[in-house]
Amino acid sequence: MFTPPAILRLCASLSLVLSACVTDMDSPSDDEGTLADGKADGATAAGLRRQPLPNNQDAQLNAVPGLGGRYLDALPPYVFSPRRQTDQMVRQAISLLPPELTRDVAFLHAQRVAQDPEGAALALAGKREAVLVGSLKGINGATKDDPSFTRVHDQELAALEVALALCRDRGIRVRDVLYGMGDSSPTRAGGRYVPNAFALAKRDQLEGRLGALLTRYGYARPEPLTWGADELMLAAFAAQLPTRTVSLTLESPGSRSFYDSDATAEEVTLEAVNKVGLAVADDASADLHLHLFSLLPQANTAGDQTFPDATEYAAQRAADQAFAAGIARRGAALARTVIVDARLNNGALDAAALPPSPDVLGFGSWGTGGNNLGQALAMAKIVAAAEDRARTAGDAATIERVTRTRRQLAVEAIAHDVFFIGYAGGASGASVGDGRPNDLARWLRDHALPVAPGQKLTEAQLVGLYREASRHATAQLRARFPSLAGRIQFVPQPFNRRFEAISIYSEGALPQAGSVSSELVANYPEFRPGATYRSYVVSPPRDAAVGSNGRFFGP
Repeated sequence: MFTPPAILRLCASLSLVLSACVTDMDSPSDDEGTLADGKADGATAAGLRRQPLPNNQDAQLNAVPGLGGRYLDALPPYVFSPRRQTDQMVRQAISLLPPELTRDVAFLHAQRVAQDPEGAALALAGKREAVLVGSLKGINGATKDDPSFTRVHDQELAALEVALALCRDRGIRVRDVLYGMGDSSPTRAGGRYVPNAFALAKRDQLEGRLGALLTRYGYARPEPLTWGADELMLAAFAAQLPTRTVSLTLESPGSRSFYDSDATAEEVTLEAVNKVGLAVADDASADLHLHLFSLLPQANTAGDQTFPDATEYAAQRAADQAFAAGIARRGAALARTVIVDARLNNGALDAAALPPSPDVLGFGSWGTGGNNLGQALAMAKIVAAAEDRARTAGDAATIERVTRTRRQLAVEAIAHDVFFIGYAGGASGASVGDGRPNDLARWLRDHALPVAPGQKLTEAQLVGLYREASRHATAQLRARFPSLAGRIQFVPQPFNRRFEAISIYSEGALPQAGSVSSELVANYPEFRPGATYRSYVVSPPRDAAVGSNGRFFGP
């Protein structure tokens, strides 16, 4: 694809910013030095260096043999990174959007555009509009500027300018711009955590820079920057659909969300509702219904999202049981009910938030408050719209397919967020409350796996964990939901942090599996998505020299 000279000049000038920022990243693996055309360091025809971008997992070294290499060049432009929440889930969601929307609108991750302008130009071919999505690196607990994030912010905003210029050159209207800011933690003062004033000021500053950039290109200032990243593309999909209403039932509205700059559960919920294009309504008239589990303020240990102690856990458990009883009474309304467990970050606290049946509209418990609420509400809105289109069409086969899809997405989320990465019930391996580990936690202990979920595993550990977790989750789901006929299969994605897994329900209707390590698939047939996803598509990268895997699953 020919890239116009104006874009070439812009990319060449911005490459100075981009390559300067790259110096602060983790070193890429040794096999990343050149592409097939022999250009050193992955230099593209557009003048950009095709190096892994900061704030994603391409830059992380991998301990599993055969899993190294770059992946981002091979991913669709709407996929942030090879992770379930930003890969498999967005491929599933985009397949549920109205055909006329995906026919006319290109969804682009701005950093992907900067990394591969020619590929982005291909994605824009035949489109009338574009939606640009991106994330600005979070600052965690920092209280002053540091090059580890200020240089990355420069690069991320430069990448957005490449995307804006490309759209302008192609005569494509930018329909929407959705940006968020990654993990930003409160600070500790007087023995407790308090909102990080610097994080809030940094967000305001970046919001101003983002608005100024869009103004230069003739667009209105965007919505305020939200806290979060993994949910952004799903939220962008949902925001393009007509507004729907949602009722809000929150267990503890004042509970603090640690990685959302100490915002309350109510604040994060309202932010997510606005982000995905919903409007709050009362329960009787709302199209959708959200029930949010969150820690009680008195059980929220120093506000840092750690596990409650035994005394706190008893109070939390009583509150959770009462809250769950209210959900169970919804009956037929469960089909339009979304359940989010935001009691901890990165997985369910325990199984208390499980729905009374798998026939709910959605479930989520991954990541920060912004992540789990944004993902669950976005997917719920997308699925509800697909259900309504199917019923309007009166096509029985389509109605059945969408109904199976709704159940598949709920089961896969429950399996992953509760029984794979959950704290009391999954691979995080932590004992909560009564301290009695389940069989998966015992397996982790007996096989001496690292305690921290982010630590890397050997190949033997990784394979063993995914086998055991698949067995465990299937048994737990069948015990709780006897109507489930299928099984859960966890498949490793191209990096080996133990909670990075594709979650597959064998009775699902959607075949989009996302990117998978072809080396592990070749060596261990049980990880082959085709064993349960009946019609997955094998798509080699556009540039066969990129990445050592060479194969990605799904469209």
